[in-house]
Amino acid sequence: TYTGWWVDCNKPCTREPLPAEAAKAAVASSNARSRAARAARLRALHGNGSQGGDSAVEEYGLRIRCTNSAVMGFYQYIPLKRPPKGMRVASVMFSMKNLVEKPVRLTGDSAKHQQLLGMVLQIRFTDSSLQDDALDIGETRLAVSSTFVTVKKTVRVPPGKDIEAVMIFLTCCGYEGVLWFDDIGVFPLLQPEAGWNGLSLPPARDLVAYCPRGERVPPKPLSLLTRVLHLGNRKAPSSARSVTLVTQITPNRLSTLGKTFGFWDGPLAVAVYFERRSKDEKVDDLMRRSVELMHEKLNDVRFSSYCDVVMVFEDATVGEYPINFMRNQALKQVKTDFLLLNDGDFVPSPRQSAQVMRWVETHGADYNLDYTAFVAPAFEQYKTEGDALIPSSMAQLKHFVDTERVEPFKLSTFAPGHAPTNYPRWYTARRPFTIEYRDKYEPYVILKRRPGIPTYDERFSGYGMNKVTYIMELKAMGYEFVALPGVWVNHLPHPTTKYLDNFRTNVMQRINNRGDRFEFVAGLMRTYKLGACADGWGDD
Repeated sequence: TYTGWWVDCNKPCTREPLPAEAAKAAVASSNARSRAARAARLRALHGNGSQGGDSAVEEYGLRIRCTNSAVMGFYQYIPLKRPPKGMRVASVMFSMKNLVEKPVRLTGDSAKHQQLLGMVLQIRFTDSSLQDDALDIGETRLAVSSTFVTVKKTVRVPPGKDIEAVMIFLTCCGYEGVLWFDDIGVFPLLQPEAGWNGLSLPPARDLVAYCPRGERVPPKPLSLLTRVLHLGNRKAPSSARSVTLVTQITPNRLSTLGKTFGFWDGPLAVAVYFERRSKDEKVDDLMRRSVELMHEKLNDVRFSSYCDVVMVFEDATVGEYPINFMRNQALKQVKTDFLLLNDGDFVPSPRQSAQVMRWVETHGADYNLDYTAFVAPAFEQYKTEGDALIPSSMAQLKHFVDTERVEPFKLSTFAPGHAPTNYPRWYTARRPFTIEYRDKYEPYVILKRRPGIPTYDERFSGYGMNKVTYIMELKAMGYEFVALPGVWVNHLPHPTTKYLDNFRTNVMQRINNRGDRFEFVAGLMRTYKLGACADGWGDD
């Protein structure tokens, strides 16, 4: 006897590319489809010996086109209620039907990812621990491509553990080809304990919660050694009516920071992360070496304004780049009325601080400045080879765009991140205009410094959702996003970092990141009384 549910896909849910966080599929209790429906699906896929079109595929299953450039997949986060008194979840059974078309296992230099074909399983406990497993069909399915086959796995839950949620990640990495999924099942298996007086187990779906219970113990906050250096003008700004540029970098980006100094006309607050050369390097040696490196790299830089540099030193407990911890350290140094939240590989438009303050003086009365996020549209080079293109004026920026040398940032690779900015309107705008927020929007913003301004959620480190979640919280707090004409930031091309490579290839980092985001979103709903999880949690 079990309690369970199906993730079923009766509506179109194919997405290409598929770094989606959740399949757009109904979560419902259901029996397996009829044999006739399954036969129809297979005919649609393989009729007359050839592959069927995407329309039939979308109607009948989830499709992932495997690629070696990135881990692809669908995510589903499933929160659980507390089991009835006297019962415990002793194990969780996972099942799926799948079909593989023309799979090729990558080898040698082509095998950039860990190799997995199937489903990654994660049980998220209330004590903040995780239990990971996988349904890997790689070796057994390489020669099979004509029928859907069911595979199952049962994961036992350690005694005394309370499950907050179960997460699944349908994925393929280390392969090329097309992978299909259907009838994905997740079944918590209940076990009576002493004191159970019931005559039968709870009805189906009784453990499924609409929202997480919110009982997971938050991870221990980072506590890294820091040291603040005051560079440039030794005195803090005499007037707070300016904008502080807030950013974070690693030492290999200090040259980019030098370019920023040439354009920026206000104070700066910068956090720099220094890694140990080896696990055995002592903290005192790391600090001494880091200070010497800072002076060497910035010796020829002329600081036009006040600059606080927060030196952050790697701790043995940190695995990924602690990007949101770094941002918060820089944020603490701000002393001016406004601040630009930027990244170390972006150079701001010339004299941006003064230009922003002019817009605030002329149009600030049109907005509630305490709850306005002014957006500086982001751009990048169309081709990364050659010298960096840094527009020195709005006219030059437009020329670079018209000649396809510069384009809106990630517009072709991750459109949700910046497309809502409405670049076509911005090119000709003479006044600030309001931007419609959309999910996964992550612009660079200028905020008024005030009590209660949010900090970055330090659960997010490395790549993935670290800035998206901050912008989402601004929206939840009631912020309005407003584009400023003539103000922008420009991305400078650079080699791929080891942190990005790890995010692209590490399946477990990806599922951990997305699980944290689901719980972050549910937490926002509860904190700000928004949406379906505003008034109740999993046990309501």
